[in-house]
Amino acid sequence: MGRDRVSASALIASLPGQCSVWDYNPASNKLHCKCCDYYIELNNCDKTIANQHCSSGRHAKQVELQNRTTQTFLTDTPSNAGNEFYKEMTRAFIKSNIPLSIVENSSFKSFFEKFTKRILPSRSLLQKEYLKKEYDDQIEKIKDYI
Repeated sequence: MGRDRVSASALIASLPGQCSVWDYNPASNKLHCKCCDYYIELNNCDKTIANQHCSSGRHAKQVELQNRTTQTFLTDTPSNAGNEFYKEMTRAFIKSNIPLSIVENSSFKSFFEKFTKRILPSRSLLQKEYLKKEYDDQIEKIKDYI
């Protein structure tokens, strides 16, 4: 476990100008890009994966959006605030019968980015990270009710 922390620190330090963007969670052994709400598992990670993310258009655009505004959303709030935002957004889509594919619509993306100063996560990220959590939460509520 201690080796993972050193590896995470070394990886973060090796990314030029990126130290303030990344968090390491030793419990999940994941690096978290606070800027994009993107996770990298250290078990399967090398420097290339983190570099690819940092050089991706999505990451660059998110950094640009955050630099354009004086109010930052992810870095000035608790580390789970970004997660909470996307979790609630996914829940709202589900309860409103809005398909998660809405995040791929260019008009919706433009509107969202303009008024929230955040990059809209991909549909696959919403499905993998937040839809599963919402499903699990609902199953627990049903079990508690029964």
